[in-house]
Amino acid sequence: MPTGGGSTEPEPAASRVVRVLIVDDDARVREGLRPLLALDRRLRVVGEAASAAEALALAATRRPDVVLLDLELAAEHSFALLGHLRQAALAVIALAVYPDSAAEALAAGASACLLKDAPRQDLLAAIHAAHAQRARS
Repeated sequence: MPTGGGSTEPEPAASRVVRVLIVDDDARVREGLRPLLALDRRLRVVGEAASAAEALALAATRRPDVVLLDLELAAEHSFALLGHLRQAALAVIALAVYPDSAAEALAAGASACLLKDAPRQDLLAAIHAAHAQRARS
C-alpha cells in the first residue's frame, strides 16, 4: 500500500475535498455560510458570486463540485441559472426562504432544496450527499 502520495490513482470521491461555490446576492448570507462551511474540513469554498453572470464565470474557472444557490437572487431568474449549472454537470443545492420553492427547484434539477434557516448539519449532509451523487453519475 503506497504512502506519502505515491499513488497515481485518483482519490475516491468520499475522501476528496468538496469544492463549493456560494451564490447569493446578500453579502451577509455569503459571509455567514463561509465560516459555517469551514467547520467541515472536507469542504472548501472556492468562490462566492452575487449574480448569475458572476456564478457562471466562477463555475467555469473554479470548477466547483457543489453550488449553493439562492433561489431569490435579486432581479434574476434563479431557475434559469439552475438549469445552466445543471447543464454543466454541477450538483446544485437550492437555498430558499419560502418552503413552496422546494418542489419547483427539485423539478428544475436541484440535488436538494433547503430553507436558508436549516440546521448546519442538514446543510453539510446535503452538500456531501449531492457530491456523492454527482460522483456516481
